[in-house]
Order: sequence, then structure tokens, then C-alpha cells
Amino acid sequence: MDTEAFLTALAGYLAGVGLAQWSAVGDYRDDPALPAIQFAQADVPDTLCVLTVTGRNEALRQWDVAFTFRATGVNPLPVEKLADAVSDHFRIAFDLRSQGQWVGGSIQVMPTVALPGGLTLTEVSQKFRGTAELTSAAKHKGSRFVRSDSYRMTVRG
Repeated sequence: MDTEAFLTALAGYLAGVGLAQWSAVGDYRDDPALPAIQFAQADVPDTLCVLTVTGRNEALRQWDVAFTFRATGVNPLPVEKLADAVSDHFRIAFDLRSQGQWVGGSIQVMPTVALPGGLTLTEVSQKFRGTAELTSAAKHKGSRFVRSDSYRMTVRG
């Protein structure tokens, strides 16, 4: 599996669960509640999530991915909300107690998440939670803040 296939599947998944906008041709609306997914920093739209592969272990099928969120505001709370929503989503999706299948006190089936394109996430762990920082001025909206979190994702498929 190559980086493009993995990142586009991840972008499609995030859009499918309502955490982001994804367009293969970059056709995004400027929505402060729904970041546009891109694979490199861009000047527009103001509300953005850049996905970047920062490491890869092919033998273990693990990918380290940076999620860099950007949002406008007079304080960092909007960017914190966007980043926390993704963190909370994966924490809940992989919660053994609520998402695993148990028989007689033993887990029988571990939780997984299906991505578009036939890929399956079998484990997601947040390696690093960034701090929100002030960045460049927004287009007509004041200040922009960024926060970058890092996740390790194990993929099957």
C-alpha cells in the first residue's frame, strides 16, 4: 500500500463520519466547523486539516500520521475543538469495553474501523497531542491557530 492510497482512504473516512470535508479535486467550502482535508499547507480555506505521513513500519503495517488542524478565531478554542473531535472519535471507536465483542469475560473480537478502498484500521493510538499556536493572519477573519497531533495507525488490507 502506498502513501496516496492510505491518506486518501483516511480522508474519505474522516469525511464520511462528519469530521472533515474531503474532495479529490480540492473543491471546498470555507466552513469553520468542518475542516478541509489537504496533504500540504495551503493559504485557503482557513479551516483546514493537513494529513502527513511522518513514519512507516511496513513489517507491522503501521503508519505514523500528523494531523495538523488550522482554524480562525480570537483564541485557540476553535482549533482545539476540531482536533479534540478526531481524538475523541478514535478513542471511542477503539474502546474495548464498548466496541469489542466479549464472551465470558474475555474479548473475542477487537474493534476495527473500515476505511474506503478496502482498508481496515485495527489500532489507532495518539502518540502526541500538540499545543495550539498562533499562526498567520486569516483571510478576512482575524487570526488563525494551528495544532498538530500525531497518531500511530495499524492497517490491514
